[in-house]
Amino acid sequence: MIKKKITRITKSIFPKKNKKINTKRNFYNNSITKYSSTELELLITNQTISMMKNLLTITVLFFATISFGQFDSLGIIGSATDLGWDAQTNMTNDAGNTDMWTINIDLKNGSSKFRTDNTWVTNWGSADFPMGTGTQGGADIPTPGGNYDVTFNSATGEYNFEFQDSIYGSVGLIGEAGIDWSTDIVLTQVANAPWTYRDTLDLNAGECKFRADGVWMDEWADGGDGLSGIAATSGGGNFMIPSAGEYLVELNTATGEYNIQSFIPIYATMGVIGAGSPSGTWDSEMAMSNINGNVHQWAITGDFNGEFKFRGDSSWDYNWGVEGVPNFPIDTAVFNSANNIFAPMGTYLLEFNDTSGLYEFKDPIVDYPTIGVIGDAVGGWDDDIDMYKNPSATASDEWLLTITVADGPLKFRANDAWDVSWGAATAPGGFPTGSAVIPGENITVFAGTWTIAFNSTTGDYSFTAASIGSIGTGSPTAGWDDDTDLTQDATVVGLWTGTQALTAGEFKFRKDDDWATNWGGEHPDSVVTFPIGLASQDGPNLMIPNDGVYFMSLQTTNPFAGEHEYNGDYSFSIMDGTSNPFSVNDVKIFPNPATDLVNVTIEGAELQGAAQVLIYDMTGKLMQSGTYESANNISFNVNNYPTGFYVIQMKGEGFLISKRFAVAK
Repeated sequence: MIKKKITRITKSIFPKKNKKINTKRNFYNNSITKYSSTELELLITNQTISMMKNLLTITVLFFATISFGQFDSLGIIGSATDLGWDAQTNMTNDAGNTDMWTINIDLKNGSSKFRTDNTWVTNWGSADFPMGTGTQGGADIPTPGGNYDVTFNSATGEYNFEFQDSIYGSVGLIGEAGIDWSTDIVLTQVANAPWTYRDTLDLNAGECKFRADGVWMDEWADGGDGLSGIAATSGGGNFMIPSAGEYLVELNTATGEYNIQSFIPIYATMGVIGAGSPSGTWDSEMAMSNINGNVHQWAITGDFNGEFKFRGDSSWDYNWGVEGVPNFPIDTAVFNSANNIFAPMGTYLLEFNDTSGLYEFKDPIVDYPTIGVIGDAVGGWDDDIDMYKNPSATASDEWLLTITVADGPLKFRANDAWDVSWGAATAPGGFPTGSAVIPGENITVFAGTWTIAFNSTTGDYSFTAASIGSIGTGSPTAGWDDDTDLTQDATVVGLWTGTQALTAGEFKFRKDDDWATNWGGEHPDSVVTFPIGLASQDGPNLMIPNDGVYFMSLQTTNPFAGEHEYNGDYSFSIMDGTSNPFSVNDVKIFPNPATDLVNVTIEGAELQGAAQVLIYDMTGKLMQSGTYESANNISFNVNNYPTGFYVIQMKGEGFLISKRFAVAK
């Protein structure tokens, strides 16, 4: 085609004249060659074609050099970057391979491309993510938010976005359907699916939204799809939860896809089964236990070595495996997957959530019956002061104690013996935080009232300044903003006392000027007793009946108490100058725990008149009742009571007292 076109051009330049003779000098031998006009025309045409070919080769090489040669800069650009589409974020050129470019970058949900020298002359794009091959002027690359190691090859156009971390510290649900519009319920990030957050939540009827990091910067709202669809990231309305209940809540922050699904099955049992499970067979399962008060959270400690599955209600209709190659020690199980889970040989604590599918293998926890502090700082080296143990099977290595200590040394030890004890790696050890080792040197502490936290697995410990105070309309501050502190008793661990001027009104105790730990009355369905009663975490407000100066006491017992769980005992006595104040510990129940006869005495105070006595179990069932001439001397028999905790309630003229005791057979 090129030759024909050039021939047409040359014919127009050199009209055909067959008769005329043309000459050409040969410069090599200075001879002259004679040509006809036709021969000369053909010669010129061939030389023109040769020149055009050379020009075409040069042009191709020139554009190839532009496409795949070196650039002053190459970068990533787009709505997924902080600079948007206005400017590129430059990548680093590999010194060993000049075609390779790299960057670690935080990206937002959006799109991106690669381009050179801050212009659009040369740019690459594709519809594929996280890897693909970009083409000149190709499509925008869809880019979910996250931190990535990005690589790009300018010779081939190949690129890869390797996910490193989420851009969000947390994603949660907020609104009256959850807790309120100031408190997020944080969702669980799904293992190996970094943009997916999923959890099972008890929701109320009402409105809610999703938001990131507990602030109103990145949020996801109802774009009109209801409880399942693509969320609106700007504008949009609140999601409406139609009725209270349990919901599976899921959000993909990359795509905006969400699902709020009601009616999640609750399994009566959950187990692990398979040759690699603790049962060692596919014929029978090893039962797991519910943990953390969550009917969907399970745990088991045992020996694993090989393949296994989770199974609910001992039925293969409800089983969980994995998709693809299983990851260890954390992965997400998939309902009714055909692939088994694999665990290398070892003894593990395995936790599993049957709604999110998340499971994790952890080191097993050594279960110590008791751990205490001992040393000059806490009264000497003869007797331990026991700490409180986290009741959760998966956190039984967490111990707490709030106590007033003196300047001096102390150690942690297990089971009131020196067989296992923890101290500093080198004296004097860290304070107020540190990491203890077995057996270790003495840890030097400073005088004060501290909440001591200790982890028997890691050896980590901390001392945090502690206080307990009164608050409420009936307190000395007459409001809910500021506390009036009590004093911790110097001889009785966990006993706090104070004399304060109170007014008729509502009242609570709380720890460290914060609502995370607070004491109210018993469960809301029970009578809040006064002047002595059972305290519970997040319990209902106490009522101070009359103005006056009161001596009050609070015996704390359970730093791991959940909402409305027993968390101690309280007492109030008015300072009228005619009677001695009494403390909550003046009401003595012995023996405690009891096996048959229980005795109740009140020391330091005279409560006048007869007393009606009611005994309840922890479900509120009335076990027995009776009337006694005086509340100062009561005895009753519990030999037919099953093992457990019970409450004695004593009513009389001007008093209503509750105390807890235990029966052990």
